[in-house]
Amino acid sequence: MKLASTCFVLLSSVSLPCFAQHTTFIPAGLFDEPMRPSNRRSTSMSQVVVDPRVDHQTRLPGGQALTPLGQILNPDGSVRLDGGFSGALDVQGWQMRTGPDGKPRFLRSAEGGIPEDSLWDDRFGYPGMNNAVFALGVMDTNLYAGGVFTTSGGVSANRIARWNGTSWSALGSGMSGTVFTLAVIGTDLHAGGGFTTAGGVSANYIAKWDGTSWSALGSGMNGAVLALAAIGSELYVGGSFTTAGGNPSSYIGLWHIPDVVGVSEQTPAIPAGYVLGQNYPNPFNPSTKIRFHITTASHVSLRVFDPLGKEVTLLVNEQLSGGSYITEWNATGFASGVYFYRLQAGSFTETKRLVLLR
Repeated sequence: MKLASTCFVLLSSVSLPCFAQHTTFIPAGLFDEPMRPSNRRSTSMSQVVVDPRVDHQTRLPGGQALTPLGQILNPDGSVRLDGGFSGALDVQGWQMRTGPDGKPRFLRSAEGGIPEDSLWDDRFGYPGMNNAVFALGVMDTNLYAGGVFTTSGGVSANRIARWNGTSWSALGSGMSGTVFTLAVIGTDLHAGGGFTTAGGVSANYIAKWDGTSWSALGSGMNGAVLALAAIGSELYVGGSFTTAGGNPSSYIGLWHIPDVVGVSEQTPAIPAGYVLGQNYPNPFNPSTKIRFHITTASHVSLRVFDPLGKEVTLLVNEQLSGGSYITEWNATGFASGVYFYRLQAGSFTETKRLVLLR
C-alpha cells in the first residue's frame, strides 16, 4: 500500500504515517505487534491530520518541520522506536509492507510513484528455504528449486524441492550434496551438483527425476556438475569433471536421452517422414545406438553389413507401428573397421556408415 504524501500520526513519543489520502485513525500499539487480526488489541487512538489542499508538505499546519521517515527506520525497514525521537514524520515516497514477523516494513518508492520493490512478490518470504538456492527449473505447472537447503517451507527437503503454486514438497529423500543446476527434458527433471546419491540411489554428480523416483545417468562424472543445458533430446553437462560415463571428458560432456529402451515405441506422435538417424557414438567401441522413425505400421528390418556387402548381424526384424525407435548394436567380437547399417520399412530404404574403432 502506498503511503499518503502529507499525513502523520501522533503516537506517544513518535509520530507515525497514515496510509490513505483522508483522515483516519491507527492504534497506538500497531508497530509493537504482528499485523494479524488475532493480535490486534483495543487501545487508544491517535488522529491523523491531513491537509488535502496540497500534494505534499514538509511542515505541520502549525509550522513544525516534518522529519524524514527514513531517519527512524532500521536497515530492514522496521520502525526504530527506542531512539528517543519525538515529532512528526514526512512519509513522501514510502510504501508499507508486512514483514516475515507480521510487523510493518517500509520500502522506498521510485520516482514517478511506482514503488521500486512493488514488483517483488512476498509469498516466499516466510517460511522459505533454510539455506541458499542455486538453481530453478519449470516443468508443467511446477517450479523446482535446487541448492544447499534441507528444509523448504518448513518441509524436510534435502537440497531439492517442488513448488506447486501453493506449497513445497520433497522429491523423494533428495540429494546427499548440493544441487547446482537443473534442466528439464520432456517429463524428466535432470539435476547436477556435488552429490553422490539421489533418492538413496548411487548417482555420481548427476541424476534424473521421472516424477516418481531418482535414477543415475550411467556411471556419471568423477567431479561436480555445475551447469546443464538441454537441446532437443541431448543434455549438455559442464563442471569440474574429467570423465563422463567412464569416457575422457574435459569439463564438458554430452548425454543422449534414449528414445526407447530396446525396440519399442517411444511416443504416440507419428513423425512427418521416414528417418534413419546417425548412430551414436561414432566411432564406437564396443556398442552404439541407432535411432529411426517410421510413419506407418510396417515390417521393419535393420541390418549391418561389412565393407564387402556381407550381412554380419540383424538388429531388427519385426512388424512395428508408426513412431520413433532406438536399438543398440554391441559389436563385441567384431574387427575394427567401417560397417554399414540399412533400414528397410515398407518401400523405404536408407543406408548409413558407422565405424568400429578398438
